[in-house]
Amino acid sequence: MEPDREHLQEIGSQQSYIGVQVLLNNLLHQMAVGDVKDQTELLYTIKQKWRHIDIKQFDIVCHYVTTMIAIMDESLKLLPAFPLSNQHIIHHFEGVYMTGFCSREESKVEAWMFFTGSNEYKQRVLFKAMHFLEISNKQEEWVLKAIDVTTGERFLRTKTKY
Repeated sequence: MEPDREHLQEIGSQQSYIGVQVLLNNLLHQMAVGDVKDQTELLYTIKQKWRHIDIKQFDIVCHYVTTMIAIMDESLKLLPAFPLSNQHIIHHFEGVYMTGFCSREESKVEAWMFFTGSNEYKQRVLFKAMHFLEISNKQEEWVLKAIDVTTGERFLRTKTKY
């Protein structure tokens, strides 16, 4: 092998790559705190972070491309809800970031999660998030919206007053 080629392979093997869930958590956090202000900045941020994704987690190139597009699409849909007010919620469940806000005037909590994984894993994380919302907001209504960007599945869990 040529010395330059060996050097490039060595550099490539030393770079640390991130998983899709890490990217989703980071992106949701940046949106929640207002680091991403508009659509252009959001798409640019995703594109920059996508360069650091570990491609080994994808079976085929098609999944790699469609997942990036799905993340862009779902993030754009969610962007108008951000940045969150001062009374916002931040919590992690098994490596999944949840953020949301409390509207004390309306006595309502709204929270969001992006995640990927098996059905059992997603149900377990949803259950933990619902339990957290129930315990921390006993007197309030709450809405939990979660999206699996790799499959397009949407999850909506609510608690309403009767």
